[in-house]
Amino acid sequence: MLVRGPNLEATMSRYLVDRISGLPNVEVLTRTEVSGLEGKDGRLEAITWRTGDKEERHDIRHLCSSALTRIPAGCAIPPSPSTRTALCSLAAI
Repeated sequence: MLVRGPNLEATMSRYLVDRISGLPNVEVLTRTEVSGLEGKDGRLEAITWRTGDKEERHDIRHLCSSALTRIPAGCAIPPSPSTRTALCSLAAI
């Protein structure tokens, strides 16, 4: 889960923070922003995110299927059903 802020506590209840923290298959990356989306023919293929000075690119096939809460302004790929179901719980917090 990508979180722009320093933690989840500022925007979520303690109950939800504890539930997310207890999931063995979820990694929470704080102070992280989506910096790019790549794809063709209306299909999302890769996502790039930045944590501080470090930028990482990941193919979508390595991520699970879930809903995207918000696509950052300036991304080349507009929100669509295929985009929203391709990402793994990206939280723009």
